[in-house]
Amino acid sequence: MGKIVRYGFVGLINTFLHWTIFYLFLATVSRDQSLANLLGFFCANLFGFVTNSKFTFRMTMKYKRYFLYLLGMGSIAALIGLFADELNINPIFTLVFFSLVSFMIGYIYSNYFVFREKV
Repeated sequence: MGKIVRYGFVGLINTFLHWTIFYLFLATVSRDQSLANLLGFFCANLFGFVTNSKFTFRMTMKYKRYFLYLLGMGSIAALIGLFADELNINPIFTLVFFSLVSFMIGYIYSNYFVFREKV
């Protein structure tokens, strides 16, 4: 099984976790999509980081690089949520759009930076 397929499989689980946390936050805490998207992203990606390091890339975890990944992708998650809040966009569109962006940028960033042997 290729790296992209393994990454996609982990990504499906990440997406489920992200979407669940996003909707639980919106339903119980706040209607703030920016915060919900950021929280969902962080929680799901904690699982994804551990799983991708062991299953997808088969490497030891690089915490400094992963922190930079979280900072960059977390900023994108917050900005997409903020944009959705400002334009009063339906939360499902926020999730779908961010999930697509996250998969594409996340794979490139993970493959060439986070889980790369030497940077």
